[in-house]
Amino acid sequence: MESAGTITGEICHIHAQKAGGPRFDSTQTDEDRHGFDNLILLCRHHHRIVDSQPEAFSAEALEELKKIREKEMGRPEQATDAFFAKILLGDLRRVIVNKDSGNVIVDSPGAIQAHTVNLRTTRKALHIQPAAGTIGADQEASRYVQYLISRYN
Repeated sequence: MESAGTITGEICHIHAQKAGGPRFDSTQTDEDRHGFDNLILLCRHHHRIVDSQPEAFSAEALEELKKIREKEMGRPEQATDAFFAKILLGDLRRVIVNKDSGNVIVDSPGAIQAHTVNLRTTRKALHIQPAAGTIGADQEASRYVQYLISRYN
């Protein structure tokens, strides 16, 4: 949890995704490298600490930490987890966050918070629309919220 109360997380590789990275394992296949077993969710602060001190945070230590947290959460790995991990990793490669302020939802099920989002796309036009089920997607609710803001603010 960030100091402002925002809950954030980063998908981190236990064994680095690139040669020269922390805990890189050259015997891993690309599929294993990006598979659920090699991923752990950490906050940005601890992601930096873990990757800057690979001798203190070995792959075995991170795997054990992941097992402990999964057990504490009371949810075993599910078949769909690998699918969502691939989606989130795909988004991770396309999204660059320049500043951590404001709220932006990028292609559910994952969400990021940012002031500026740069997207690389092969499409000629980029369409931005509110996420389904949000107030912004419901024009009537959106107008009513604007009315309340103007009336009481």
